[in-house]
Amino acid sequence: MIKQHRLLLTGFQSNVDQYLKESDYMLMPSKKEGLGMAAIEAQVSGVYVFASDRLPLDTDLGLISYLPYEMSASQWADEIHNFVMNEMKYSRSLNRKRLQKFDITRIAEQIALFYES
Repeated sequence: MIKQHRLLLTGFQSNVDQYLKESDYMLMPSKKEGLGMAAIEAQVSGVYVFASDRLPLDTDLGLISYLPYEMSASQWADEIHNFVMNEMKYSRSLNRKRLQKFDITRIAEQIALFYES
């Protein structure tokens, strides 16, 4: 059962990590996304993400559900509500292997190889 109903619209924030630490879920009903770093950061912080299917599938680190962008807001709300009410049925763990592709050392090596060739 949901004990609290709170939604914060904070505008620009420089302390996003503090908000993520206090969050259970993140919604990203994006029409367009480049890489979706916000979804990646949220999952690394343990926050489950509900994102539109317009996000790259590379953003899937194990704590994300992709919902069709074309669904109405009420359909999104129903899907999210069903997930939250049945959350214990779902696996909620970060896929560390998928996370490795975002490791800064690995990315720096790839960039160096690109420029050296």
